[in-house]
Amino acid sequence: MLRPRIAVPIHWGTYRRIGLSRDPLVLREPAEHFARFAAELMPEVEVRVLPVGGSLDIGVSNAAARSLERTMTRTSRGPLLRRIALGAVGVGLVVATFVYFLPTIANYGEVWAVVKTLSWPWICGSARCDGASTSSRSRRRG
Repeated sequence: MLRPRIAVPIHWGTYRRIGLSRDPLVLREPAEHFARFAAELMPEVEVRVLPVGGSLDIGVSNAAARSLERTMTRTSRGPLLRRIALGAVGVGLVVATFVYFLPTIANYGEVWAVVKTLSWPWICGSARCDGASTSSRSRRRG
């Protein structure tokens, strides 16, 4: 189990619903709630609520910093190569989709001819439906 000395709530205003107050006091409420809850559960942990864009110097010792640096340089190559490989696979899938799969079910010329006839209300409505669909999928995942 983790036994932190300091806890810093993060992203407490990032996922605020559209339309809710932008008042800094209202935006700070989730972080303050976290601090109160943490004080009840683990009073030995110091909670620091930072302002947006703020930073915290935790005073890492030189030995700890060197150890962390050795760990990071030793293991950072693997994740980097994996990210590059996954990115290449993603690009390959997009290219395959647009070059091979989509042309088998639709003719780009015919699709473009239809798109050019769409009015702005149709385009905006389509974009709203796509945004709503994407939004609902991301809510189900997270």
